[in-house]
Amino acid sequence: MLLRLLSAFLLAQSMGSGSQAMFAARVSHGEEFSHRLGADLWFCLSPEPDVNGGGWRILVALSCDPAGHDFVAVATPPMYGVNAREIAGWHFDSGANAPQAVRDFSFVVTDRAWAQLMSDLSSYRDAGKMLKEQQELARGRGILTITKMHRHESLEGKSVFDWMQFRVVITIKNR
Repeated sequence: MLLRLLSAFLLAQSMGSGSQAMFAARVSHGEEFSHRLGADLWFCLSPEPDVNGGGWRILVALSCDPAGHDFVAVATPPMYGVNAREIAGWHFDSGANAPQAVRDFSFVVTDRAWAQLMSDLSSYRDAGKMLKEQQELARGRGILTITKMHRHESLEGKSVFDWMQFRVVITIKNR
């Protein structure tokens, strides 16, 4: 617990001046969650379909509409494969090679930055240059820590979330 609080404090210090939000909540299987970060940004947990046991996807966006621009997806590597912004039941299976209880993610804070990174991702530019640009444009960082959860095994043998309790620390650099 102390280590996690210290990590959140150090993250906030490393972000320089800006705004910070901290909140905690509980979400049940299939439920959405949203928290307003400011005048134009939302933190959202969008439920994922039950394909892999269900779970949630972390979004920071102008709204919690999953069809909108996902500011986390373009700024949190890896771009392919298992990503910290996805929270699935199987991630906590014994031996799973996936993020665990602490999810560290980055995000952009404007549609303009989102469009620039989407264009870069589509152009197949040099990966090193794209990562540098991601770091320059990503104005926010977040840590979602799962503090408690309950899962069960489906008839097909998949891990399914019943609920999860979590804490989030968000830091946004001054624009």
